[in-house]
Formats: sequence, C-alpha cells, structure tokens
Amino acid sequence: MKFQRKKLATVLAATIGAGSVAMGAAAQAQTTTDQTNTPDIKVQVTGSNIKRVEGEGALPVTVLTRDDINRTGATNAMELMNFITANTSAGNVNLGNVIGATTFSNQTASLRGLGGQRTLVLVDGHRLSDTGGAISAAEGVNLSQIPLDAIERVEVLKDGASAIYGSDAIAGVINFITRSDFRGAEVSAQYGAPTRGGGAEQWMASGTVGFGDLSKDRYNAFFSLGYTQQNSLDGNQRDFAKTSYLPYIGVFGYSSNTFPGNISTGGIGVPGPCTTPNFKDPPILGPGCKFDPSSMNGVEILPQDKLWNFFGQGKFQINRDWQAYATALYSRDETTFQIQPTPISDLFAAGTYAPNGQILLQPTSAFYPHDLAQAAGVDGDPLNVRYRCVTCGMRNTTDINENGQFILGLQGTWKDWDWDGNFNYSESKAREQVNNGFVFYSKILPLLNSGNVNLFGDNTPDVVNQLNATKYTGTTFEGTAKNYGANLKASGDLFKLPAGMAAGAFGGSVARQELDQTPSAALESGDLTGYGGNIGAVNQSRNIWALYAELNVPILKNFEGDVAVRYDHYSDFGSTTNPKVSLRWQPTSTFLLRGSYGTGFLAPSLYELYTPQTTGVSATGQTDPLRCPTTGSPSDCAAQF
Repeated sequence: MKFQRKKLATVLAATIGAGSVAMGAAAQAQTTTDQTNTPDIKVQVTGSNIKRVEGEGALPVTVLTRDDINRTGATNAMELMNFITANTSAGNVNLGNVIGATTFSNQTASLRGLGGQRTLVLVDGHRLSDTGGAISAAEGVNLSQIPLDAIERVEVLKDGASAIYGSDAIAGVINFITRSDFRGAEVSAQYGAPTRGGGAEQWMASGTVGFGDLSKDRYNAFFSLGYTQQNSLDGNQRDFAKTSYLPYIGVFGYSSNTFPGNISTGGIGVPGPCTTPNFKDPPILGPGCKFDPSSMNGVEILPQDKLWNFFGQGKFQINRDWQAYATALYSRDETTFQIQPTPISDLFAAGTYAPNGQILLQPTSAFYPHDLAQAAGVDGDPLNVRYRCVTCGMRNTTDINENGQFILGLQGTWKDWDWDGNFNYSESKAREQVNNGFVFYSKILPLLNSGNVNLFGDNTPDVVNQLNATKYTGTTFEGTAKNYGANLKASGDLFKLPAGMAAGAFGGSVARQELDQTPSAALESGDLTGYGGNIGAVNQSRNIWALYAELNVPILKNFEGDVAVRYDHYSDFGSTTNPKVSLRWQPTSTFLLRGSYGTGFLAPSLYELYTPQTTGVSATGQTDPLRCPTTGSPSDCAAQF
C-alpha cells in the first residue's frame, strides 16, 4: 500500500554537547561498552554471549540502523518486520489477518516461517513475556509493545540459536536495541493516507527526551512516548479484496449460510433472486446461491488501531567499572474490527445447548415455502435452513492488549571480564470485548426454530426486538501472561593462542512463567455464535532454569571457531541440551565465509501443554483430498470444516 506522507512537524533537536553522537557510530556500542580504558571497544553481538571488537560473528545477522528504520516509513514494529525477508507471512499475525480470526489482535513475527512461539524477541537482549492472549497459531511476543522511536537499531539472527538463548529461539532472534546515552529532545508528527482513498488513514506523534552525560554527570536518563492511530479499511474498497471467491487462483471463501436463508433440504436453496452479497457460479458451484463475505459493506480488511508506547531508561555510573541501570516499557494497543453478520446452521457446533446449531422450519410456520417444497418433493417435511442473522448486525469486536516490562540490573568489569546481572519482570494482558453481532445459541435457536421468525425477509418490530434480546455484549476473554526471573553472565579472555586470544562466556538464569486465561461462561461453554466453537480456561505456571557456556577460539589468522552449549530445565516438561558449533573465515575485508551446526528443541508453551480440548472450525475454502474427488459434494470440497 502506497502512502502520501506529510510531515506535520520536523524533528526538534536540542542536543547537548556530544548528544548527537549517540545516534551515530558510538551507539553501536550500546550499553555493552567496555568501561575500562582499553583502546578497543567491545560490543555484544546478537547470537553470542561473548563481547567482541569485530562486530560480525559466525552467524548471519541482519542489522537495521536508525537511518534504515526511518527510510522504511514504518510506524510500528510490526510494519518494520515486513521489511525483513526472513520474517515471512507464514506463521505470523498482523493487523491484516486478525480480521475474522480469533487471535485477540496479537501481532507476532515468524522467522523462517516457524511461527511466533518459535521466534525469540528481545529488547536490549532481555526477554519479553509472550502474549496473554496466546491461542493456537497466534502465540509469541506481541510486537505492538516495541517502542519504535526508542530503537537505535534492530539485529535479526536468521539461524537457530537454542544453544545461546534457549529452546524458544529455534527459529532465530530479533533483538531491538534502544538508544544509549541520548541527550536532547525530539518531537515529530506524521499523517499518511492511501493514494486510492477509502480509509486506512494514519496519524503518528512521538516525543523523545534524554539528559545527563555518563562520563561527566555519572548518569543518563532517556524517555520516549508515542501514539499511532490506523483507521479501518473496508474490503470492497479494493479490487483485490472485494470478493472472497477467486476460483482462477484457488480462493473459495464463500459460505452456504446466507440471507435470505438457504434451504438445504431437497436442494431448494435460497428463495428469490440471488443478489449481492449472495452470488451464483453454476459451472463450478452448481445452481445454488452462496454468500460472499468480502463484498458486503462494512467488512474490513484493516481494523481501527490505537497504540500508545512508553519507554524509559536510566543509568548511573557507580564508579569507573560498575554501572547500575533500569528500564521500563509499557504499551496499550486497542484494535476494533468488524466482519459480516454471524452464521447459524447445522454446520457449526453450539456446545451443550444444540450440538449442531440446526434450524428446522416446520410446515406449520407462516413462512414455510410450500410451493418450493412441493416442487422439490419435500412438502410437509421440516426444512433445514442455513441462516445468516443480518438482523443481529455486523459482528464488531474490540481487543485491548497491554504489555509491560521492568528491568533492574548491575553491570561492570573485573580484570579482563565483563559481567552483567539483572532482575526482569514482564507481563502481557489481553482482553476481548464484543460490541455487537454475537448472540447466545441458547436464546436464539429456540426463537429461530419457533417458526415465528421470517428467515427469508424482513420481520416485524416485535420479532426484531426478540432477536436483539438474544445478543451478547461485554467481555468474552481475559488473559494474563507473566515472565520474571534473574540472569547472570560473564565473558572475557581465557588464554592466548598463536593466532590470538581465546575468549569465553558462561552464565545462568532462573525464571517463572505464568498463564491465566479466563473466557466468559458463554464462550467457554460454546453458547456464543461467531467463534466457531468454544475456548477453554488455562491457569498454569512453571519454573525454568538454565546454564550455558561458550568458547571462541582463533584457529588461524582470520579463521575462528565458536562452540556453545546450553542446558534448559522446565519443571513441567523436562530438560533439553543444545550444542552449536560455528566457523568463520574472512581472508579479506570483502570476503566472508561462515557456517554452523546446532540442535534445537522447542519446549511446549503453557498454552500448548494445558489448553483443554475444544471444538472449532477451519478457514473457509478447505478441501478434503480423499473425499472431494469421489463425492464432489460441497460438504467435502472448498468447505469450512
């Protein structure tokens, strides 16, 4: 999508002394700058626990600098990750694909297509809690909490890193590194609109301030606050999204749940003309009338999103070798989206209230189409109706995600060794609010089966009031995830070899993970339309501890090897040990050859281990590969299972 961007306010910089240097080359040292007076500055490189002078190690790391970030035009971390080729659409969740799916608007990265739960996301090398709204195919760290204006650079390790970071880094690592020793102030605002109109305008405003010189004042404080708003966009405003039925590329997003209702008994179909958003395609679908959700007014492909981000960081130089630091992060992301009215039929389970959600129109109803039933040879039989409750209104939902992190640490040097110890706490809360369009099965099914509702046209005000009385509004889901613990690591020189100094690192960590997910009684029991099933409660926790070590050896000049191993123990799962060996050869400044071998094993998440068995539906347009070629039935071909 192309945007026309208008700069509403230019950057206001009141840099003090060398404050602007913090945004240049010196920032590459970040918080890991060696505090001694050695002429070489060692930095922490993503993918290794050993600080090094050479910025590029034996593993493939993509670096996006602050200038790179500005050039992309990205307004949040999720948009920025779309510029990383290793971050694929397979397995990730973004603002586009939360529409019509139960993801609680989590936004995840997916390195190498392995999913958010296998992609480790860090801020300054520190873990963030996975989302409190963890659900199948939408697990992992919520990218909306990353404060983009506070980021100095992003390092993306495109290789498995379980030996360095743990089993959750099996797909790779994305490390967001914040600005360091920043002094001055910046204020900016931005407006953007698609060139084709129709919606999806963006607003962004941010402010950043930093003060204090570590070398002179012995302290530095840095704060950043940002707000971003994305307006919604209806699918019928774009040619590529105004229909869900594109058979020439294999897209079959239609539904047999229509309005007017679709009578499946005797193959009667939809009474009356097949008008938008319903449609026919006799050569492929047969004579029946289908529902096209994307062609309906008000069905969105981009939601309305309002995002607040805050980041604060403070450092205090205790003495020449010791430094205390603290960071705090908070975000609030509110996402509201709207989709087509809810379907009700025998295709969708309804929990204990009606195992198949079936609507049967009895011959005694005033709305029974005797002439059509007689022509089909089923007059007098109850008619099965697949119905879309247009009277119930569009399904409208708001997801609120709040994320926070706090870190308190102490780092320094001792002889030739750098050390860092810290306590960290991170928390993620997710809440889903139903605003309109969802109804209780236990209330609406008796009404629809009473024969008093016209399933094929308009209803009286009294019947409309009865339908509205079956609606559910309010909170349907609340989830909280916590991750807290302590880390201690050290790295430094070990012994001298003919080709150079061998270096090593070792460390350990202890952590506790907690997950508390509470669906509403209606959602947990399956008594709520529009979700395609039920969601179970989870309230579990576990303890994790790990030990790791790494050795870097210069084998020959410009040729080095690195060996790492990590042991992780999960109190509810067991243990896993993962080694890694990597080699790096750089005979000239323009030629680099490297390779690695390692193992990884992803320990299952709390959600994967403890979520109860539930009933759900697949995406639309799925085909049973065994039954469809034989039966040719719509129940087996391009269906929703």
